[in-house]
Amino acid sequence: IYSFYTTVADKSPIPIIIYNFPGVTQQMDTTQETIVKLAKHQNIVGIKCTDGNVGKAAYICANTNPAQFTLMSGSADAFVPF
Repeated sequence: IYSFYTTVADKSPIPIIIYNFPGVTQQMDTTQETIVKLAKHQNIVGIKCTDGNVGKAAYICANTNPAQFTLMSGSADAFVPF
């Protein structure tokens, strides 16, 4: 996953946003550690997390720079209890 996204980001003329949606990728779920590592790439500017994992979202927010990397929720209803 890391190699794939860094290769795409290296070759893309525009910034990219990662889409993590295990429900449609045979449960392939990018780990929070990998996402934080990818967030350091200058051409990767964010991720849409449609995995419903609020703990993962909190970890990503706590370990990335919000001025350089945006986390978007694809499962906003997961935040309703908060």
